Amino acid sequence: MALKSKQTKIEEEELPFPVEVVNEEEPITEVAVVDQPQNTQLADYELLNPDLPMSVKVGVATNVANCLSDLIKSQGLVKKGLNKKDPEAEYVLVEGWEVLGTMLGIVPVTEIVEPICNDKGKVRGYKARAYLYRNPVMEHGEIVSGTLIATTEASATVEGFQKDTAGMMSMAQTRALGKCYRMALSWIMKMAGYEGTPAEDMPKYRGGK
Repeated sequence: MALKSKQTKIEEEELPFPVEVVNEEEPITEVAVVDQPQNTQLADYELLNPDLPMSVKVGVATNVANCLSDLIKSQGLVKKGLNKKDPEAEYVLVEGWEVLGTMLGIVPVTEIVEPICNDKGKVRGYKARAYLYRNPVMEHGEIVSGTLIATTEASATVEGFQKDTAGMMSMAQTRALGKCYRMALSWIMKMAGYEGTPAEDMPKYRGGK
């Protein structure tokens, strides 16, 4: 530590008693510049950034999974009894998968819904194609840029529990979105303690066995 000498001057005649003049050594405080630690907390949506290693993502993924698990249970977004071999297995409804997607900055988009016809031209169901985008940029209600996470198709027919046109069209879109979420996010859903298949994609949910 550097020291600085300071001479204290006092005029004796100004005081009614003798004063001894001494040298005072006054320390100079040295201020150390300390680098502030950078905020290395990972945003939830960066879990899908392909440029980041999985070792960096695991901690945040665990927090997301724990939060998701509590929310799904409290809101009743899970179904049991859809797996004959494991009746206690829990399958999350698409609404629960959408919650996970929202946490990660994902926007779902349905591109097409088309009829499925038999040989005689009678409509037997509908098929839909869905996409998932991460951090999309939208203009006039349309996505103009963003990272495409997943895309898939699914169908719903009169063989399921939905028999009317609107019901089949809706289920086709729901299943297509569920498949997209499964492709991209099933590993996080498994970390939350649930099955990696959306409930709507289980045959028993759709009226099968």
